[in-house]
Amino acid sequence: MLRKTFFVAGLAALMMASSSQASIILGLLVNPAATSGVPLSTRSGAGTWQLYAIEDAAENDLGIASYNVTMTGQTAINHRSPVGSANDSNGDPQGWGFNLFRSGTNINPLVGAQPLEGTTPFILQGLGRTADSASAQILAKDAAATAITPTTGGTWGNYTSSALTNVAGLNSQGASDAGAAVAAGRKWLFLAEGTGTPTIQSAAFTVLSSSAGATGAGALGSTRVITEVPEPATLSLIGLALVGCSGLVRRRS
Repeated sequence: MLRKTFFVAGLAALMMASSSQASIILGLLVNPAATSGVPLSTRSGAGTWQLYAIEDAAENDLGIASYNVTMTGQTAINHRSPVGSANDSNGDPQGWGFNLFRSGTNINPLVGAQPLEGTTPFILQGLGRTADSASAQILAKDAAATAITPTTGGTWGNYTSSALTNVAGLNSQGASDAGAAVAAGRKWLFLAEGTGTPTIQSAAFTVLSSSAGATGAGALGSTRVITEVPEPATLSLIGLALVGCSGLVRRRS
């Protein structure tokens, strides 16, 4: 039976004008027993990994807007976050998902951003917070939209691995922030997968805010590694790392 390793990286203090904080938790699943369960996910088994992100339980923004994650130790990177195209009710093509500055296959750091406000009517909300689909969100904004075509990540929030939703397992191994997020109903967002044994070196995120936000950035915080005790009748979760890093807030009207 394959062993799985679940790393959690906390990204601290996305400062907003109201002085509230937004934090993103990264989950790096190593040697997953199966693919993520969504189309185009192809990596599973020994020597592979999957990268996810989820928002802290207390956050009240509109979801992830962009990310920049630097890794070491990987031998392949496949970018899997939501991205695609659709035609609006006027018949004009529009992009959606993380299509701005999107890094390519085997490019490190892993980078992606949603389109700037005013460049498309289809900015996705709730990424890292809820389970949803591009089709549902686009049709809710424009019922006459057509040709909704995902390149990857047409749906998000529901994935194969039980390690992502095992609140007791996360809490017992010191990942109480991830456990609290899952318990509060937050849903993971699949970002990438690949091969090798990666370590997260740094990460920065922006979120969509419903209020005016200030922009801030900070340095990588300390790293804490926790050896996990395997639970009976489950695949082993043997390493949990918490990496603190500041992010940014992007304004969302």
